[in-house]
Amino acid sequence: MSLTNRIFVSYARADRSEVERLIHALQRLRNDVWADDELSGGQPWWNTILKEIRSCQVFVACVSPDMINSAACQLESEYAARLRKSILPVAVGPAPLELLPRNLMHLQVVQFVANNVDSAFNLAAALHGLPPPAPTPHPLPPPPPIPISYLTAIGEQIRAPRLEADAQLALVARLEHAASRGDEAVAVTQLVRQFLSREDLYYLAARNLQRLLDSAVPAPSLGGTVSGTALPPPRWGSPSPAAPTRQSAFGAHSSSQPDAWSARPIDGDAKNKTFELRRGPNTWMVRLEVSWTRVRVYVNGQNRKHKTKGFNDPIRLLFTIEINGEEAVACEFCYAGGPKIMGLIFSVQDRVLHREGILAN
Repeated sequence: MSLTNRIFVSYARADRSEVERLIHALQRLRNDVWADDELSGGQPWWNTILKEIRSCQVFVACVSPDMINSAACQLESEYAARLRKSILPVAVGPAPLELLPRNLMHLQVVQFVANNVDSAFNLAAALHGLPPPAPTPHPLPPPPPIPISYLTAIGEQIRAPRLEADAQLALVARLEHAASRGDEAVAVTQLVRQFLSREDLYYLAARNLQRLLDSAVPAPSLGGTVSGTALPPPRWGSPSPAAPTRQSAFGAHSSSQPDAWSARPIDGDAKNKTFELRRGPNTWMVRLEVSWTRVRVYVNGQNRKHKTKGFNDPIRLLFTIEINGEEAVACEFCYAGGPKIMGLIFSVQDRVLHREGILAN
């Protein structure tokens, strides 16, 4: 492709300073560059952006963590792909490439460093090596709707009827990045708790979500709870210091240590199982009961979680016994449509205490 192109630059606002250097480099390579730098938002703003995408020859996607979380950037790149534009992803900040939008994941990403000769040559070579854009489709693809907040988009995905394991982990990564920004803590907290309430949550996703809550500074609390109960909104930041030994509904304890825990089966059959959890002198009896229409979890005789299920619904369920707001023991188990527990696992942090059967994917 010629070094003289009409280029549309898609970027996240937070990356503006680095993007300005990239725009300058593209202009020095004799390209006609357009980027949104004066428009204020709303439908007229979005219509102008879509018009510029339609008229460009090359679509440059500025890759960064903020770009990955930008609903506008994702819609822009998807529209450019549907228009069959030549697309060049350029990294302007460190970002996990596995979280790129699907239409960018198969493309080679060019690393850009301002005032670097090698970087300038690599950028020029990448532009020159782009295939010419394909003919614009007729009729034109429908324009995408005006973008919504990226947190709103995450919330819609969290509430999707079904989420596979990789989709859950990708959403957790986006929430972790949003939490690190520090300016939307309450909204992120609400999304994390909504996510934790899903009945199809995989263990690794649930563990990382719980750690995200643990990285907050919670209000002091006593007694045992189970994940999903209401907690005060945290402040994102450093983990809270270890709590001193206190007496709770579960007994005296100090901060959770994986090596101090053990779990062993006591009795049960395919539909009812009892386990003893132990840490030091303290023990907790956990009983799982599965019927044709309901599953229940009891801790020390108290009903801690239950769910109604359809006659033939295979379900997996995760719950976490917490003490003073600390993650203590996570239990994930799945059961068939009939009253039969297929598999379960007890764990503390990364250490498996007890596993039996098969956890269905």
